[in-house]
Amino acid sequence: MKCPFCHHDIAAAWQQLVGITDHLGRNIPQFQVQLQTSVLRGQTRVPVNVMAHWLQCQNPECQEIVVQITRTEASKPESWIALPKRSAAPVIDQLVTNPFRQDYLEAWTILEDSPKMSAVLSRRILADLLKTYDSATQYGLKARIDSFVANTHHPSRLRDNLHYLREIADFGAHTQIQATPATATAITPPSLEEMVINATREEAEWTLKIVADLFDYFIVAPQKDEALRKAMDEKIKAAGRKPIR
Repeated sequence: MKCPFCHHDIAAAWQQLVGITDHLGRNIPQFQVQLQTSVLRGQTRVPVNVMAHWLQCQNPECQEIVVQITRTEASKPESWIALPKRSAAPVIDQLVTNPFRQDYLEAWTILEDSPKMSAVLSRRILADLLKTYDSATQYGLKARIDSFVANTHHPSRLRDNLHYLREIADFGAHTQIQATPATATAITPPSLEEMVINATREEAEWTLKIVADLFDYFIVAPQKDEALRKAMDEKIKAAGRKPIR
């Protein structure tokens, strides 16, 4: 698993938290590894168990405490990270500037609470990236992805990921404007219902990963390569050799 604080790969060495009281705060004769109670669902009481586990990040530069809660109702378990409340956003290179940087961090911040809206914002970033750095001026994200995927000069890994992303999602749910037919010049923004898409947390997080990969491909790597070439040019010039053309 990845530590939600530092994003390093760590072992899922979960340990149980135990309790010495019941759900009413009464002392119990022996430790309990889970809270056992029941809740009313209609006219029926349904058993509910709650367990808490914790671990310490093994990364020497982090060592934060992570707490996970597992709630089981009617034999259906559901788990979530209680500490930290939200995972820390991945480190974004300073070469990625606003509005891309700000929008990406916002999409990551709302990932846990609203995967759907996080995916909407991520896909808007995708559309803007393809327009700015791939000259994709087509209407709609799907068409812009089609153009990127069709260009074999781009890395196959990125083209394959975008191809899958296009296939598994409804791309009518990103920020876009559409001209009315015929000679009309008015534009109609999409409604909120058109903006919201069905996206799981995993799909929304994967979309953010693809955005980060494109940041590196379009922005970070080219600028770092250019800086390295300039440094090499200075060394060649200082050595009295002919410049590389």
